[in-house]
Amino acid sequence: MISKPSFIVLALFQGKGKLKYEVGLAFIDLYYPHIMLYQISDDYVYSNTLAKINLLYPQEIIFPANMIKNFHKKVCLHQIIKSQFKNINITAVPAIHFSALVGWDLIQAYCTNNAYSIQQVLKKRFYALSAVSALIKYIVSIQNIIYAPNTVKIEFRNNYNFAVIHLEAVQSLEILCSLNKALPKFSLFDVMNKCVTPLGKKFLRANLLQPLYNIQKIEDRLMCVTELIADHTLLSKLQRILRKFKYVEYIINVCPGINDYEISQQAEKNLNYLLYLKHSLEILPELNIVLSLTSCSTLQTIKSKISKDSYACIQNLISELIHKDACCNHGFTSSNLQRCFAIKPKINDLLDIVRQAYCELIDTIIQYVHKLSNDYSLCFTLNCNNNLGYYMDLNTQHNSSLQKYDLPKDIILIKKQQYNLLLTTEQLLIYSNKCKEICEEIHIISNVLIVNLLGNLNVYITFLFELSTCISKLDFLASLALISSKSGFVCPRFSHKLCLIDSYHPIQLLTNSENCVYNNVIASVPYNFHIITGPNLSGKTLYLKQIILLSILAQIGCYVPAKNAEFRLSDRLLFHSCYYSNMGTNESSFEKEMRGLKLIIDSLTHNALIGLDEPCVSTNFQEGTSLAVSICVKILSTKAFGFCSTHHYYLTKISESFLNVTNLHFDCHPKISTSINLIYTHKLKIGASNVEYYGIAAARMSSLPKSLISGAEAIAKKISIKVPIKLNLTESKMLNKKYYTFIAKIYNLIKIIT
Repeated sequence: MISKPSFIVLALFQGKGKLKYEVGLAFIDLYYPHIMLYQISDDYVYSNTLAKINLLYPQEIIFPANMIKNFHKKVCLHQIIKSQFKNINITAVPAIHFSALVGWDLIQAYCTNNAYSIQQVLKKRFYALSAVSALIKYIVSIQNIIYAPNTVKIEFRNNYNFAVIHLEAVQSLEILCSLNKALPKFSLFDVMNKCVTPLGKKFLRANLLQPLYNIQKIEDRLMCVTELIADHTLLSKLQRILRKFKYVEYIINVCPGINDYEISQQAEKNLNYLLYLKHSLEILPELNIVLSLTSCSTLQTIKSKISKDSYACIQNLISELIHKDACCNHGFTSSNLQRCFAIKPKINDLLDIVRQAYCELIDTIIQYVHKLSNDYSLCFTLNCNNNLGYYMDLNTQHNSSLQKYDLPKDIILIKKQQYNLLLTTEQLLIYSNKCKEICEEIHIISNVLIVNLLGNLNVYITFLFELSTCISKLDFLASLALISSKSGFVCPRFSHKLCLIDSYHPIQLLTNSENCVYNNVIASVPYNFHIITGPNLSGKTLYLKQIILLSILAQIGCYVPAKNAEFRLSDRLLFHSCYYSNMGTNESSFEKEMRGLKLIIDSLTHNALIGLDEPCVSTNFQEGTSLAVSICVKILSTKAFGFCSTHHYYLTKISESFLNVTNLHFDCHPKISTSINLIYTHKLKIGASNVEYYGIAAARMSSLPKSLISGAEAIAKKISIKVPIKLNLTESKMLNKKYYTFIAKIYNLIKIIT
């Protein structure tokens, strides 16, 4: 898979006063003329802004200079970004360059044919327009890139059709990176990535970080995946063809910006981009034939887009100038020859004369080296590379006695590589330099013709963007189909409840982990909150992550590992895990945990899916329990589905006052030989855990001294006095549990009928 370099720049503009949480974002990849605009109404810690930055992960962020100066504020966006994304370079730009009016004019100048529709969307997006103004001025003034008029795709994206996953959850759930440095590929992205093009890989990453929140789009994807799974021959043909689109991300650069490259270098790049486009267009008929075998609407829509006559027009324009046999080659010699002779003969007389001189010079060099071989009875081989130009290669494997001083006087040794001597002569150096000069002349003359062709292709830039989008979607869908075709995966359905039967953790299953155990996940509005107890190492954290990750898979349109899978569409996928203190930001673990929990509380919606992994363990037992109870009560008062693992035994008492709470535990039982060592089943069961001293049992499995463990066991037995507790929570007490269960059944039946 060939991936071109990427350098993403983000311009960010923030409101003031009452609008200080209104943030405008403008992203662009300097190697890909596509600007993405966002305007976000954020919360006090800018969680949505951070999620968008993490989605595209720019190399550089442009801030107004006055925003950076206000670092003394208690909550400063600049400081938050600096602490969360330490590898990103932050640049201050004078605030005067953030102008909505200038941004409006620049969009009109650079946008492709859909400028009017973009302008209608951006009418009241003051902060997004201000951000794009600074972004374009920055890449023109600092990066020395000027795009041709009407060749930049400018797109405004909203958050309505996407679920939100906060940055902390992305890290804790191991969506992109594994928390285990010894297993760097042990992440959801790595195990899901079966894409064969760089664009498909980027599309997969974006979907994992921002799953769909649109039932129709999800079901359309699932239909595509189902059709591809049903016909393995079709899927293999599709992937085989997609592998040929290895240059597809370069095709937009046929309308490149003007920059500070030397003319000869720019000529080489322009011709390479043209050859990449030619290569991609030649594969389209083959892809059309494969897509004609499909029936689902999404794949047929893609087929109709790539079957447009505009691609034939582009191909005809290219064929008028470029030789039909010209192609993209690797290696200096072959690629250089392709660039020199890619343009057809008899197009430009001067070009033909220079190329004829080049051919004659190459023949002269070949004859010269052949003569040297005969004169000195040595087997010289003519080679060429970018650094040395033309040189002679002499293999000494069968003549190991040959030394530097044995060479003829007019032969110059460049260097020795094992059994090979790299040689040249003064005359060969002259020939080599002359060849280089002629090649540059060919490139410069060719570039005049190529630039003229590129200007004619500008009118088709919209179709080239459409083609690259179609290929990335196809590659993404094929990757989902390959994952979904594995044994044990089922097609998810969407309804009013969450019901997963015999489900697995996707990363564990896809990495063939030996400790993979299936469990059920059940949640509905009448029983929307679940408290999970159990010993250390029993599987509580893994279970919580499994629930969120399976929901992500379902909402990107992928099958999930389970016997039966039913999901409720979630607009927020929230996850809390244990935190550690941060010396860099001078935050204690408790302060950091409270900030994360407040973010979850502030993000609560009735369709959220929440996983709380041992909340409030960073302070003393009594206060931690009190805080955890209050947080759980806040969540269970909504229709959000919540799962909370805990070692606070008293949290299980919430179910006595709130009938929508269910107690679950991971089953463990002591070994017959001792009451301390435990046998872990990793199976989830109803009710609260009644296993005692499981912390000591887990410690016994470590390398702590046995005497220390025995002492701890004796102390634990002395101080483990159970104090009965009854939480003074009055909600739902009027409902008898028996009646509540009956009402819950009626509710589920009504939902099924409607």
